[in-house]
Amino acid sequence: MWYKKIGCIIIASSLFLAGCSDDPNVSNENRGRLAGGLAGAAIANEVSDDDMAPVVGALIGGYAGAEAGRNKDNQNRSEATKVFNSKLAQASTSWVDDSDNTKYTLSVSKPYQSGGKTCRPYTMKKSQNGAASSKNGIACLSTDKKVWTVA
Repeated sequence: MWYKKIGCIIIASSLFLAGCSDDPNVSNENRGRLAGGLAGAAIANEVSDDDMAPVVGALIGGYAGAEAGRNKDNQNRSEATKVFNSKLAQASTSWVDDSDNTKYTLSVSKPYQSGGKTCRPYTMKKSQNGAASSKNGIACLSTDKKVWTVA
């Protein structure tokens, strides 16, 4: 049916554009959910003539992709928390995300107090397949001292 082909073109275009996003507010969990859902729908569309197959494929693929992305987010968050909680005035850590061979380096500067919160300037460097990017910012510890958030 022609509408299935149009749907696959839209899905492939969406997947391509989502993968190109450098928006730091888009989590790996959300990227994984999108990629898994789109891949699941496309695969189910190819292997079954049932009109509901792409919907079921999207649900299963979206769940699996979100789980993989969530694991990646947790690894990155864990590594970042270690360096933000460091007692050193200057601290740095590096790690590699084995799932996509991305190298991260996070460096933090001396902490200071702002509005009753502890804050630290940081630089996050990301390198993947020869392409590098860098982002500077400030993160502050929540008042309950559990979570660092970008200010």
